Amino acid sequence: MNSLQWLEERFPGVEGQPDPVDWDALHAEFGVSFPEDYKALYERFGSFSLDEDLAVLGPGDILRLRSVHRQDIDQATGGRSGVSVGAGVGVSHLQIEGEFVDFDDLLRFGTTDVSYSLYWHASSEDPREWKILVGDGSMWYSFDMGIADLLVSVMNRSLSCPPLVQSSWPTEETELIPF
Repeated sequence: MNSLQWLEERFPGVEGQPDPVDWDALHAEFGVSFPEDYKALYERFGSFSLDEDLAVLGPGDILRLRSVHRQDIDQATGGRSGVSVGAGVGVSHLQIEGEFVDFDDLLRFGTTDVSYSLYWHASSEDPREWKILVGDGSMWYSFDMGIADLLVSVMNRSLSCPPLVQSSWPTEETELIPF
């Protein structure tokens, strides 16, 4: 069973009402190709939140708010150009060994209730190569997986990322809420 199927079984009967998306037109206009698992997730559920703790944005919001999100990163990091991420974790104010992530390559696709954002590290033309970063400007977590796999890992509580998996969340009662 793939991650999208797992999410469909975990949240049966939830039907988002996403606006139809012409993915090729978005790519032509904005130069962004979205990951295939995100497209399938959006086409199934639309924009949604898990309870009110983690929200996944629609493609229109992602693209429309790109410049605002970049300004938010600038403000949160004091204008730094990026962060080095090693062993899956990075701290903006420390220089650590690891991959340098240029903030200009980040594409925000989600938010949390604890002021962290979820980003694709869109450093390649091929979205299959994009990693996911979860950050608040100072602390960053990096995951080499797609969004559907990330959400399943959150729901299974198997992800080591305090902003996403907390002692009291998610639970068996967690709901997927389209918006």
